[in-house]
Amino acid sequence: MLKDGFKLARAATGLSQAEFGERCGWDQGRQSHYETGRREPGEAEIKRAAKESGLSISDIYGETQPTERGLPKGKYEFIPYYDVQFAAGNGVEDDHYSEVKDLAFRKSWLAEHGFNQNCLVIVEVSGHSMQPRLHNGDKVLVDTACTEIKDGKIYALSYGNQLKIKRLEMRYDEAMLIHSDNPSPEYTTEVVPPADLEHIKIVGRVVHLVAGGGF
Repeated sequence: MLKDGFKLARAATGLSQAEFGERCGWDQGRQSHYETGRREPGEAEIKRAAKESGLSISDIYGETQPTERGLPKGKYEFIPYYDVQFAAGNGVEDDHYSEVKDLAFRKSWLAEHGFNQNCLVIVEVSGHSMQPRLHNGDKVLVDTACTEIKDGKIYALSYGNQLKIKRLEMRYDEAMLIHSDNPSPEYTTEVVPPADLEHIKIVGRVVHLVAGGGF
């Protein structure tokens, strides 16, 4: 049934009804009606849900064999999402955290980008220093296999006992520059001298925005 197809589409993204509806161009109430069968989607809505979720039209219509998680068999990998926030600001205390759930990603998409699913994690952005690129509450995909600094890329890092998401650059004298994208004067570039680099651990490079604003 189409209502199950719309539940499936949203489940594939790991988004709430409101978030998935916004991505598709409608509100939470309309998405809820599609999922409960109170409203019948048209062809345009079915195509939109398929496009935004990465499913096929056949998946939406329920013509493919689901897995135990309700997703098309063999098409998805599941990436862990942790209840930890990385600051796009002055830093969040590095405390104990645990996996709270995992989100589905198409195998074909992971292969296309050369990602190893075992090296990927999802974390949340906290603060405003990386606006307009990243916003408070955004969920981002981090590739923990990418710890070598490429100037101008965005990384998740641990500095002392603080977790941050920042744009990094290595200076000519081997000092590290920690940049914010927000042009506000309160967000200045932090310079880490070579002698202090031992206190920095690069968790990985931010490679994709999972949910939130634009990346």
